[in-house]
Amino acid sequence: MGGSFRVRVLQPLPLVLLVLTVLTFAATASAAAQTAAGTPTARKAQKSGTKNGKKRPHPSKTAGKSPVKDIRAHSIEDSAAEARSNKDHVSLAGVQLAELEQELEDINVMNKYDRKMDRLLLVMPLTDSFEPAVGQFGHGHLQTSDRVSLPQSVLKEVQHRKLEFPWQFEIQRVHRRGPGDYLPVELSMPTRDDLAGRTEMPQLSRVTCSPLDARAPEQYIFIPDWMMKSLRLKPRDIVQLRYKNLPQSTGCVHLQAHSESAATSHAVLEEELRHYSSLTAGTTISFVFNPQGAELGGAKGAKGKAKKGVGARREVKINVVQCVDAGGRAVESVCIQDADVGTDWLKPLDKLKKKKAAAQPAPRGAAAAVKGRRAAERKAAAAGDVDASAAQH
Repeated sequence: MGGSFRVRVLQPLPLVLLVLTVLTFAATASAAAQTAAGTPTARKAQKSGTKNGKKRPHPSKTAGKSPVKDIRAHSIEDSAAEARSNKDHVSLAGVQLAELEQELEDINVMNKYDRKMDRLLLVMPLTDSFEPAVGQFGHGHLQTSDRVSLPQSVLKEVQHRKLEFPWQFEIQRVHRRGPGDYLPVELSMPTRDDLAGRTEMPQLSRVTCSPLDARAPEQYIFIPDWMMKSLRLKPRDIVQLRYKNLPQSTGCVHLQAHSESAATSHAVLEEELRHYSSLTAGTTISFVFNPQGAELGGAKGAKGKAKKGVGARREVKINVVQCVDAGGRAVESVCIQDADVGTDWLKPLDKLKKKKAAAQPAPRGAAAAVKGRRAAERKAAAAGDVDASAAQH
């Protein structure tokens, strides 16, 4: 399966249309969603009846109904409510969650005032509630892409600044040293030699991503499981989000599959890479794959039913061993959206394990060990007799 080839990774424009659609209705739905989600900040504001020193009308008079009657909206509110579970008594490093949300909001407001694109956010795992609708790009690839759910304010800021598409961001771990004191976690970038042949990839300090939608509550971000694992994050850990202008990968991306059957089809690779806007060295990503031709719809039996083991969707794991930019330099992350991506496949991990096992001598049984030991003793005794005879002469 080794070797390299080039694929053209193109992603459809409907992602932008989806984001713009979400932004149009989210403004009217946000008040209702935040109240229904039971956010601590919303309840605090309701009790006082004020916001930023100004009298605020009752939510029942201002909250509009969402124009999109989608049952998934209720699930999203449930996910937001889960992020603030246990009736506001969840604490992080001794700080009440409501106080932490307010602290992050204050910092983010100051960053926006200083014209910084940095945001401090509480991280949560993506759930099926965020699954794109059937027929939309990305449906069925919630955990097999680099897309995250962002707060509406982040994408509004991106639009306001008229930043160049594709919109890509960097998520970095931070350490909270005290109230308002956050230190980004910095780890050295692993090399190709560090990553090749490893089943478990090392902890990273940052990964790159692209927007899925703008449905995350303010001060929150929802990310795929593989990002949680790469950064060693737990729900409600704090991360820093910043806009990132990544270099185009006109160079080469070195990949290593966990299974030998995972990267045998160029068509499958090209199709699955479309769901990743960027790649980060040291991550383990997943593809939806069927080695027997899922890209063709799978084989069917005489009665039109799919054969057992054929056409069934399954996820396979791929290690991103190295990213190379157009200048031939190894970099942490590269943009692969709308780019000619050169891919180099290393030998799969399961094949390396089989080769290593075959190279090791097979263990001998107890009888064979005893027989070998006796033969060695007889040979040593014979050699001793020869030495004694030579000494007498």
